[in-house]
Amino acid sequence: MAKRLTDTGKWTNPAFRALQAKFKLLYLYILDNCDASGVMHLDLKLIGFILSQRYSIDEVQAAFEKRIVFLSEDKIIVRNYIAFQNGDVVKAESNIAKSVKATLNSHGLLDRYKKGEFGNVNSAIALWDG
Repeated sequence: MAKRLTDTGKWTNPAFRALQAKFKLLYLYILDNCDASGVMHLDLKLIGFILSQRYSIDEVQAAFEKRIVFLSEDKIIVRNYIAFQNGDVVKAESNIAKSVKATLNSHGLLDRYKKGEFGNVNSAIALWDG
């Protein structure tokens, strides 16, 4: 079982508070089920079944336009996820950093990540900042 850090400040963040309950639940589900690089296959039928909710791709894109990057219709990456969970993995040589970079590379996303396309790459910032 993977263990993850959580941003307790999300509960007081106006943008998070403004989300409908079903989207708060979906975001928490995504954070718990994405891989070490923040990438996840987005199977909305399965997720809807698990969470007892209905989601359309359009409403998910609208709800999380600043928080999630859609890599394809059914594959996403959470912005700032790596920086929040692990800090600067680009320059680091720890086993965790190597693993995260290998995971990004397996998705073909390492160069895009290094360019900052998926959020902050240099510090552990809150997931709901910016």
